[in-house]
Amino acid sequence: MKLSPLWLSITAALAFPALAQGDYALQNAGEADTSRWRCSDCSSDGEWTGTVGFGAGYSDNGGSTRFNNWVPANTGEGMVGSFNADLERHDDDGFYQKVKVEDLGFDRFLLEGEIGHYDGLRVRGSYSETPYYWNNSSLSAYSGSSNVQTSGDLKAFDKSVTRKKLDLGVKYTPHTPWRPYADMTFEKKEGTKSFYTSTVPGVGSVPGYMQKPIEHETLNASAGLSYLEERWMVDFAYRTSIFRNDYTALYYGPSSDPYVNQFSLEPDNEFHQLALSGNYRWDRQSLNSRIMWSQATSDGGLDAFPDAHNRKSNFKGHVNTWQVDANYLNRLTRKTSLKVTADYRDRDDRSDLDALVGVTRTEYDRTQSRLGTAVDHRFSRSLRMSAGYDYRYDKREYADRERTEDHTVYLSARYRPDADWSAGAKLSYQTRDGSDWHNSSSTDVNLRQYYLADRDRIELRGDANYDVSENVQLTAEAWYADEQYPTPDVGMSEGQDYGYDLGINVYLENDTTGYAYYNQQSIRSEQQHANSNEPDWGRYSTSIEDDITTVGIGLSRDNLFSKKLDIALDYSYHYGRGRTDTTGSGYRYPNNSSKGHRVELKGDYRLNENQTIRVDMRYENFSEDDYLFNGETANMGDVNQKYDGYFGFVTWEYRY
Repeated sequence: MKLSPLWLSITAALAFPALAQGDYALQNAGEADTSRWRCSDCSSDGEWTGTVGFGAGYSDNGGSTRFNNWVPANTGEGMVGSFNADLERHDDDGFYQKVKVEDLGFDRFLLEGEIGHYDGLRVRGSYSETPYYWNNSSLSAYSGSSNVQTSGDLKAFDKSVTRKKLDLGVKYTPHTPWRPYADMTFEKKEGTKSFYTSTVPGVGSVPGYMQKPIEHETLNASAGLSYLEERWMVDFAYRTSIFRNDYTALYYGPSSDPYVNQFSLEPDNEFHQLALSGNYRWDRQSLNSRIMWSQATSDGGLDAFPDAHNRKSNFKGHVNTWQVDANYLNRLTRKTSLKVTADYRDRDDRSDLDALVGVTRTEYDRTQSRLGTAVDHRFSRSLRMSAGYDYRYDKREYADRERTEDHTVYLSARYRPDADWSAGAKLSYQTRDGSDWHNSSSTDVNLRQYYLADRDRIELRGDANYDVSENVQLTAEAWYADEQYPTPDVGMSEGQDYGYDLGINVYLENDTTGYAYYNQQSIRSEQQHANSNEPDWGRYSTSIEDDITTVGIGLSRDNLFSKKLDIALDYSYHYGRGRTDTTGSGYRYPNNSSKGHRVELKGDYRLNENQTIRVDMRYENFSEDDYLFNGETANMGDVNQKYDGYFGFVTWEYRY
């Protein structure tokens, strides 16, 4: 028998204690010191920890409020300031407090607080304001207060909406299986939007804008009780949403009688839902299921429209919905798993049918069913594949086509060899079958609705990454999707969406990191049209092509100047072009385009262990050109935007 040197060494090492002195005997061995292996109790002195900061700077939106959607500044031009804080304290008995302040002093800010016990009652609350801006140089011939607009001279108006949100939550987490909770969010939205009008008073039959006031409130609330065990959980919840609009209608007309015209606004409505859900886990299987009942009601006052032939003073909307869904997962073997999902929804419309004289409203009942199954199998340590099938049945009692069925099959794979690269791909095919559609009149026999049409769709996606070295990584992703409508009646006939992403990430030893990316996306579609004024319907088609290019690069360096300075620079550029061609008259429309540059420079300089100076500088150049608005500047304003925006801010931060 031939023994290797390794085997001889191991045998000698094991035999040595028996031949050695008694100090090496097992019965004389001392207890091992395992103190370093045990977790010690965490302790807190109850002091506040975190950061507090004050900042000041300058902002100039270049005459366009759109720039303020990117920066946390106030509208207009001038000096700005803010206060930030992120503090918390913990006691040894589990009691804690948290306070967070973001950008207080700006139009967009957040105040948040939480207090409670980790094994008991927790209470949190927050208040935030979030504005969103559109163009501030649009023109309107209507102006006024509240929801009454009178016509006059064309004047510029600002389009912006601010969300004021109050969020409160309560949760109880004791050492028992029961977990009660409750949440409430109150939101108020204020501002001015616009809607299109085909006639401008004092100008004529030309396109224009009308100011639409936004003054409404929404209350979202939920309360529930969960019961948790080791392998299963049950949750019962109630949710509600209540919407109230200050204005039922928008009145607009000449200064002598602003009530000549009425425009209906969103009516008051409520939503209530009861949900019972749960999950159960055993061995290699798990089941999640849920059953929900919801009721949506609407109360729209019809007295606000004196010119309408109303049968009732109010329209009562009432819709009940039942929904049941389930998700089952079974790990059949160590390499294979099965997933099955099912969903059923029934919508019962019980709203008023005879609110208007001479008109009987259609009931908007709807039934939806979904079923999906997927199998995942690991062929080896490197290769994993998945295959699945999804089915959807949609029945609309009120539509021209009453029924649609969607069938989707897909196959995906992920290959991760023991190498410096990996790749994945997914191929899916979907077909939608619509039932025979009915003619809505004797003259538009070819008219059909987009979302009810027959459709075949194929989609292919792939991605890969390659580690060139320990410090350089390349990534790539590409996709292609094609939609075909077998019956090219009036409406969509085909469409494509394809593109790719390329990226590189670099990590250098001197605390330097960088990245760059390039994205290209193209969207194509073709529409079939017909002129009903011509005897042969004068068929023609329109093709739309949109191309978007995005480029970005970033570089950061840490621990400069004796490890005190961190600095980062980001730059991005995008260019989009839209082209429309039609075969009707052979006319080629001008291109639409937009492009923009964004540059952001950030730096952190640590004065000492507790103090840091932060710098944030941003610049954006944006321009767009839409030929539809170029000829309507006199009556609509300069809808196309072009601006240079600047933002600079310095913050002093103190860490406790």
